Amino acid sequence: LALFSLSIYFCTNIFQPHQVPTSVQWQIGVVCVFLSWMNLMMFLRKIPKYGVYIVMFIRVLRTFLQIMVILFIFIIAFALSFNMILDDTPAFAKVFPAFMKTFVMMTGEVEYDGYFVDHAPLYPWSTFPLFVIFVIFVPIVFVNLLVGLAVDDIKGVQHR
Repeated sequence: LALFSLSIYFCTNIFQPHQVPTSVQWQIGVVCVFLSWMNLMMFLRKIPKYGVYIVMFIRVLRTFLQIMVILFIFIIAFALSFNMILDDTPAFAKVFPAFMKTFVMMTGEVEYDGYFVDHAPLYPWSTFPLFVIFVIFVPIVFVNLLVGLAVDDIKGVQHR
């Protein structure tokens, strides 16, 4: 209960409204707020009405983390390739933003118009096939694999 009270206190800052936290304090506060609410979720696991869903979530998360190794290899391959081939676009001009953008593109947010319609790629003969391979491998095949594994995990939890 103290963690949740402190997280609300930190976010509202009602006792010292004119004092602004330093950058380090703010970042530590963000982590503490997040972890305190995740801790609450772990406590809710003991309530029968909600516990089964939290157990399902944890089981699916474990499966996702096991598969994340393979996904990370795909993200590295495509991020570095997009970084090399689409280096004239801001999202792929540097390596770390290219990783982040490729990770976001994994969810299906590929923004085809921004990279191919509004702005013609410098190397279209390699950019278009790489983009098509990415769309087939990651948002379609890999996400469907994750959904299938999640369904299997949920069936296993419900069976118990």
